[in-house]
Amino acid sequence: MRHPLERRPNSPPFLAGRGRELGLLIQTLADTPLTVISGPPRVGKSALALRAAHLAAGLFPDGLLYLDLRGSPLHNVRTPRDTGGQATALLRNAAGRRVLVVLDNVDSAAQLQPWTPVTPGGAVIITSRHALTGPERARQLRLSALSFEDVQPEHTH
Repeated sequence: MRHPLERRPNSPPFLAGRGRELGLLIQTLADTPLTVISGPPRVGKSALALRAAHLAAGLFPDGLLYLDLRGSPLHNVRTPRDTGGQATALLRNAAGRRVLVVLDNVDSAAQLQPWTPVTPGGAVIITSRHALTGPERARQLRLSALSFEDVQPEHTH
C-alpha cells in the first residue's frame, strides 16, 4: 500500500475577491494537467494556487506536493539541469501517482522542464510573475490587481 505524498503549507484561511478564478481553476484541474497562474507581485497567485490545491484534494488521492522555487536551488536554474536534486526526488516519488504539484514562484520556462509532461491523472499548478509561454497545452490564468469593490463583502437587503 502506497501512502499519499504530502509536502505543503497550510491553505490560506481567506481568499478575497477570487471566487470566479478559484472555481475556474478547480474545474480546470479535472481535465487540464497544467495551469499557469501569472500576474504582478501581491495579486494572490500563491494564495489562489494553494486554496485551489486544498479544495481539489479529492481529485488527487495520492497527495499534494508543494515547492517554492524562490529561495531553493532550483530558483536560479535557467536550464533543465536539476542542481538541487529536488525535482528528481519529487518526480521519482510522484511517478505513476495521481498527485497535484504546486510550483510557486517560477521564474522561467526552463525551470519547468523536469515537471512536464505531467504523470497521467496528475496535474501541476504553476505561479509566476511572468507569462510563461513554454509549457504546451497549459491553461493560462492571468491575474490583475483587485479593485476595492472586488474585495468588499456582498450586502443583501
